[in-house]
Amino acid sequence: MADPRETCRVSRVARGGDHVRRRLDPLRWPDPGRHSFARQHDRNRRARSGPARGVLRRSRSAFPDLVVRARRIPQVLQTLPTVHPRRRARGGSRADRGRRARLHELLPGPELLGDRDHSRLAAEAPVSRQGAVTASLDDRRVSRVHVRIPATSANLGPGFDALGLALSLFNEVTVQESRGVRVSIVGYGADDLPTGDENVVVRGIRLAYEAAGRPFNGAEISCVNRIPSSRGLGSSAAAWVGGLCAGNALLGAPLDRQTLLDLATAAEGHPDNVSAALLGGLTVACVDGGSVRALSLPVPRRWRWVVLVPDTTSPTTEARALLPASVPRADAVFNVQRVALLLAALQRDAPDALGVALDDRLHQPYRARLFPWMPRVVAAARHAGALGCVLSGAGPSLLAIVVDESDRVSAAMTAALHEAGFPGSARAFDVDVAGAQSRVD
Repeated sequence: MADPRETCRVSRVARGGDHVRRRLDPLRWPDPGRHSFARQHDRNRRARSGPARGVLRRSRSAFPDLVVRARRIPQVLQTLPTVHPRRRARGGSRADRGRRARLHELLPGPELLGDRDHSRLAAEAPVSRQGAVTASLDDRRVSRVHVRIPATSANLGPGFDALGLALSLFNEVTVQESRGVRVSIVGYGADDLPTGDENVVVRGIRLAYEAAGRPFNGAEISCVNRIPSSRGLGSSAAAWVGGLCAGNALLGAPLDRQTLLDLATAAEGHPDNVSAALLGGLTVACVDGGSVRALSLPVPRRWRWVVLVPDTTSPTTEARALLPASVPRADAVFNVQRVALLLAALQRDAPDALGVALDDRLHQPYRARLFPWMPRVVAAARHAGALGCVLSGAGPSLLAIVVDESDRVSAAMTAALHEAGFPGSARAFDVDVAGAQSRVD
């Protein structure tokens, strides 16, 4: 309630058939100088001078659930919005043409109480045509969204947990709100990924709702997975980003891209893949306290990226477990020099520098024991014309950079892998510069 010194006391406002709008208006706009609508009470001294205890005496039909045994004005009435005095109300004609406003013309926006925002003022509490207080969804919500998320290759040799590259291979997620969770999967993971609350896309949607302060009641989700799982191509990052973007779009996009990036990084555990999946291009990312700083850089268009995908899998947790807790300073300096040279080569379109710039001492030497065929395939790629060949993320996929020999390099890498006794295939990709894209259907 507003300060009683400012609030006009009201009594018997309902007499003469005055509408509930006029009964509540003195409570919402106690100072006639604040709003032109409140000045109408200058013509009704009885409404300004009487006690407030009789306000609801004749309003039981309008508020049947609120006034049972009520002796004082319930606090819930403070959430009721007033009629907008200057424009057409929803579902009806103008409310200021000399007739009494109807219940459906009360607007859903919260109002000020006196000079203060009420600490418990509901975000939305419209009055229905039947006069009961009901909850409603935000007008910005949509019923169905479609999200496309690119595959990503992290590290690019020396840029461990910092560099990420978005590739033109995409997962698609279609989501619409429903009661309960239902997930259908086509493509990779159709036989083994969870289809309930533990699905990462579902967890991403729920995370977006929680961040926006909205309840998540369920969703019907359709996933088309073209990114192979556990191959070092960012399938888990695509799932987190896809879920977060879908949930955000369903809610009307209350979360900005920085918030989505922070949430995705916290969920994934490192920023490289999620930054590239969200922003597109080649991204440089670092964690600064509880936030992520990421920039997307242009990549020379004539460079192509050949990805060799073995049929075998390698969980990221297993590959990370092989890494030491600390490294020699010489190795750290080695990688700092190479990653700086790599970024300069990208900016200057200097592919000749990649032979040195892609070297690494922080993670590839330790992970190589998981992939005994890796040296043979790297050598075959370079011999066929690749400018460099590195482990994609945590592996087992390999990433080769080429300018003019993508078909030749793809064939050489596939043949070397088969000669080592492992099935798989290679394919050339362009860089995806757009990142995750949401569309409202």
